[in-house]
Amino acid sequence: EELLQMKSSHSTSLETLIAINNQIKEEDSLEVLARIVENPNCKLKTLILSENNISCNSAHCSSGYLSKFFHSMKKNNSIVELLLLNCNIGNYDVDNICSMLQENKTLEILNLYCNHVDDPEKFLQLLGMFSNVNGQCCNGLKQFDLSKNAFKRAVGRLLKEDKIVIDEKNIKVK
Repeated sequence: EELLQMKSSHSTSLETLIAINNQIKEEDSLEVLARIVENPNCKLKTLILSENNISCNSAHCSSGYLSKFFHSMKKNNSIVELLLLNCNIGNYDVDNICSMLQENKTLEILNLYCNHVDDPEKFLQLLGMFSNVNGQCCNGLKQFDLSKNAFKRAVGRLLKEDKIVIDEKNIKVK
């Protein structure tokens, strides 16, 4: 309801939007949020979605409402910090996240802490988005956070499969 009011009032001066504890739980809420984010007059700098079950984490949902949100983030030129803390983001959402990161040039901080990205191949796909030959992020992203346990599981599997090399400072894809 608050999102609908914000959308209808065309509030463009808001810099931080925080939605926690299942405030974003229905498709309509996420779609309205996507419309706000893609609005050229959007002045949001920080978007925090914490404790929201916004992904169903299965293949049939990958083209649904969450992908619309990530698609709208491609067009956004104001959000610098996107925190999706414990939002049930999973392996099926990685393609949409990577696609968003390729086109969004303002995002500096992406936090996926306490989510479910633990498939080694999807983890590699995400890891590939954050470095180039010089070890710098390919798109201006300065900080990427992922759950410590998900990180350990994915890195452990990739190490066992001999797909990465770990040295003192880096993890490199073979």
